[in-house]
Amino acid sequence: SIAHEINQPLAAVITSGESCKRWINRAEPNLDEARRSLDRIIQNSARVSDVITCIRALSRQSEVQRQIEVFDEIVSDSLTLMQHDICMQQVRPHTQLGAPGARIQGDRIQLQQVIINLIVNACQAMANVHDRARTLRIQTSVQDNEAVLEITDSGTGIAEDILPSLFDPFFTTKPTGLGMGLSICRSIIEFHGGRIWVSSEVGVGTQFLFAIALMPVSHDE
Repeated sequence: SIAHEINQPLAAVITSGESCKRWINRAEPNLDEARRSLDRIIQNSARVSDVITCIRALSRQSEVQRQIEVFDEIVSDSLTLMQHDICMQQVRPHTQLGAPGARIQGDRIQLQQVIINLIVNACQAMANVHDRARTLRIQTSVQDNEAVLEITDSGTGIAEDILPSLFDPFFTTKPTGLGMGLSICRSIIEFHGGRIWVSSEVGVGTQFLFAIALMPVSHDE
């Protein structure tokens, strides 16, 4: 689980470092792009540090940092971290943040881990799509007093008989997968009192959704 959680941002650090080197080594160095690569290195390095801090806290049975957070901001920040990876995989993101001001109580880092994991999975699901656009739809909304996130890809889809096992530990459809990503996602969402589910159609795409209860609005607001 620990290896899985730190591998993604470390891989992003390596990719951004290689990109930075290429931008600098051009006949005419592109310093703006190099700076952007460095920004991504800093962001993902900080994320690794945050994950390790979270793991230390859990190992000491400390309280996770549950604070009042703006849901759309968590989603937006996660997308910023993944922007380069999405572009590199020739995926077209379509974002609709429809929960302005919606607040939840939770651990920002843990929830970003879930969102980033789902985005990575969506991009990987479209890696072999060549006959249509690789489209990633990310949408937030408020439904029945819950903040809801929907992440939909236009990949190859998942067979119906496999869907019930997707969140089981060590179950994976990837040749080199560990089968921990979605299990971790479910644990985090359930820890926040929420729920996570999936729907898919073979040959069309897959949609992952999770919902977390909104913070009650105080009478002073």
